[in-house]
Amino acid sequence: MIYKNKYFVLDTSLRKVFDENNKELKITGNSFRVLVFLCEHGQATITDISDALDRAKDYDEDHIRQYRYKINTLIGKNIVKYENKIYFIDGGTEKTENKDSLILDKNNRNTDLLQPDSVKFKIDSNATMSQKKYCQKCGKENQKNHRFCVFCGALLEKEKVELSISGGNNKFFKLTIGAVILLISVSFSYYFLLFLPTKEKAQKDDLITKDNQLTKCLSLVESNYFSKCKAGNRVCNIADTACSERSNDPIKQETINSLCAKLTFSCENGCKPSENVLNNLRDNCFKQYR
Repeated sequence: MIYKNKYFVLDTSLRKVFDENNKELKITGNSFRVLVFLCEHGQATITDISDALDRAKDYDEDHIRQYRYKINTLIGKNIVKYENKIYFIDGGTEKTENKDSLILDKNNRNTDLLQPDSVKFKIDSNATMSQKKYCQKCGKENQKNHRFCVFCGALLEKEKVELSISGGNNKFFKLTIGAVILLISVSFSYYFLLFLPTKEKAQKDDLITKDNQLTKCLSLVESNYFSKCKAGNRVCNIADTACSERSNDPIKQETINSLCAKLTFSCENGCKPSENVLNNLRDNCFKQYR
C-alpha cells in the first residue's frame, strides 16, 4: 500500500519513505511504524500509538515525541502535529496502490535536505523551520527566540543545557575553593605541631650550651689567674730569702745583690696581676658567650 502526502510518499510493501525527488528518507524502526499508523488511521492518541507499537512495552509521551521529532526532521516539515492530545498528519494522506504516486509535485518545494546515506538527524535549512523551536515536554512549536514554552511553560532545551553548564561550573568552583582552604589549614596545623616545638627546643639547647661555655671560660680565667699568683708567691719567698743573705766577700755579695734584684722584679711583676686585668678577662668571656 502507498500513502501519498504533499511532502512524502510511504510504501508499506517496501517499508520505505521517499521525498519528492524519489530519494529514500531514513525513517526506520518505531518512527516508521508511527508514520504508517498515522497514515492508516489519520489521527491517534498516545495510547493508540503505544498499543500499535508493542503491547508488551510501555511507550510513554516522551517516546512518541522523539519519534515525531525524527519524522519531522527527516521529512523537513512539521508534518506530524500534536494538538489537544491527538497526533495527526498535517494535510492528511491519499491511499493508493499506484507506483506512479512515488513522484510528487515538486512545485514550491525546498528539497534535498538530507543525504540518502545519512542515518543521523539533520538541522532543517528551511526558513520556516529555522524559526521554530520544539518544546521537549509537550512537543509543541515555539518561536525561536522564546525561552519558555508558551503552551506548558517549560524551559526550552537550549536554556536547560546552558543552565546545567552554569550550575556545573559553580559546583566545580566551590569544590576547588573548599579544597584550597582545607589544604591551607592542614599546612598550618603541620607547621605548628612539628616545626615550632623543634625550633623552641633548639633555642633552649643553644642557650644551655652557651651557659656551659661561659662557666668554663670564667673558670679557666680564674684558674690561670690564681695559678700565676701562686707561682709568684713562691718567687717572692725565694727573693726574700736571697735578699736577706749577707757576705763579707765583695764578689759574692755582688752576686747575691744581682740575684735579689732579679727575684724581686719577678715577684713584683708575676705575683698578682691587677684587678682590672682579671675583670677584662671576665668581660671577654661574657662577650663571647652571651
